[in-house]
Amino acid sequence: MLPTHAMQRALERCPGVCPGVLLRGLHYAILEQDEAVARFVGTIRRDQFLSIYFFQLPDGRTRYALGVTPTGFVVTILKPGGEVWTTQGKRILGQTGLEALPKRNERNEQ
Repeated sequence: MLPTHAMQRALERCPGVCPGVLLRGLHYAILEQDEAVARFVGTIRRDQFLSIYFFQLPDGRTRYALGVTPTGFVVTILKPGGEVWTTQGKRILGQTGLEALPKRNERNEQ
């Protein structure tokens, strides 16, 4: 059996953590709305089908899980620094949650 996309991303982006245990824990946290494990930070689609969850690895590194809200199925694992489209507009995956993009003139100054 081939690993799922989420399993592959967990292997790549969460080294030192068993991907199966990680995905089962995230699945449970999404279903049970356990914010001690995975904190809801945004919705990708207006029908609340896909959501973004913030979590920390045992060594303190931060990651995000893209999950199917009704089933708890984890679609992929994301690292901070990337940009995502949410129902609130385009955001950056920050170290502690979603952050607004800098305004155009602020980006040009950096």
